[in-house]
Amino acid sequence: MNKASYLINIITICWLHVFAFCVEQSATATDYTVEMTSDWKFSPAHLEIQVGDIVTWVNHDWSYYLHDSVCAGYWNSGMLDIDESARLMFPVTGTFNYRDSTFYIFGMTGTIVVWPATPTQPTPATLIDPLQLQGGAFQFTLSNLVVGATYVIQASTNLVNWSGISTNIASSSVENFVDNEATAFGRRFYRSWHQP
Repeated sequence: MNKASYLINIITICWLHVFAFCVEQSATATDYTVEMTSDWKFSPAHLEIQVGDIVTWVNHDWSYYLHDSVCAGYWNSGMLDIDESARLMFPVTGTFNYRDSTFYIFGMTGTIVVWPATPTQPTPATLIDPLQLQGGAFQFTLSNLVVGATYVIQASTNLVNWSGISTNIASSSVENFVDNEATAFGRRFYRSWHQP
């Protein structure tokens, strides 16, 4: 690789890093690989991802042609030699049609569709440390709570019909609950769910 090509690759890589890190990377980002093949194709040519996911283009053209990945106005990987790669994180939704600047006339084009990130669901609250208190009241601890989130505690005598007995905003990740009405029931089941 000559000095000018090396400098162009460095500038392109720096630009890609600015684009990729203009928003914070998601903790649940998924990495995808798109190969640049000897039959002048991107494989896969169509890819659907989520905001925050990362795509890496790798030149696997064993006939030793240079390839790039170009989406006008968004990215240009620069020419990649055999086994070289370019990596890009997608911070926005949209449909991005891209191509190889030399071999697009032979069909070397691709599309990346970026969907909004699926929100991660909080870990379900867990009911632990059950204890029958003197006088018949029942106590348990809720763990795995998200501070500031609203939780509804429900009770049932038959696991079919449930009724809300308490709604609380968690002030810590672990909280105790006492059901003073437990004495009125021969048996009672409990569950908790996170209110959206």
